[in-house]
Amino acid sequence: MQAGSLPFSMGMAQGTPVTAIIAQMIAPAVFILACGNLLNVTMTRVVRAVDRARALFVEIHALPSDGNNQRDAILSELRLYQRRISYLQRALSAYHLAIGLFVLASLAVALNALTHDALPWLPTALTVGGTLTVLVGAIGVFLETRVSTDAMKAEIARELGSSSLV
Repeated sequence: MQAGSLPFSMGMAQGTPVTAIIAQMIAPAVFILACGNLLNVTMTRVVRAVDRARALFVEIHALPSDGNNQRDAILSELRLYQRRISYLQRALSAYHLAIGLFVLASLAVALNALTHDALPWLPTALTVGGTLTVLVGAIGVFLETRVSTDAMKAEIARELGSSSLV
């Protein structure tokens, strides 16, 4: 038996012990946890955007027939919320895909060990793919926050415009 090798060593050209392989498999869990947190935050943003869009639906349906200026302003805001929700949906998809890639990276560590280090590039490639996918999701949330700011500015402008009429 090699020095430093446990009796239950398997795979990996250097005779890596099972405990080391398990430790390597757990490493992507940090990324999975981070993605889970990003999913929670992004989902909260989706809920808020959907709630606000629904409130605008109620508002637009309650307008009198001569409220065309208000109707146009609300429709403009709804378009912003449509863009917001679209960016958020893309970010959520990216985060879900990243979680899948990180889970595959964890499994790829085990597969690499079982194939005696025949696929050393696979866990790294999947982890890099997952990380890039998280970046795509983060860009989507970044773009959504810009649209969110525009929506808030439009809402404030509409409120200031209607309060000056009173």
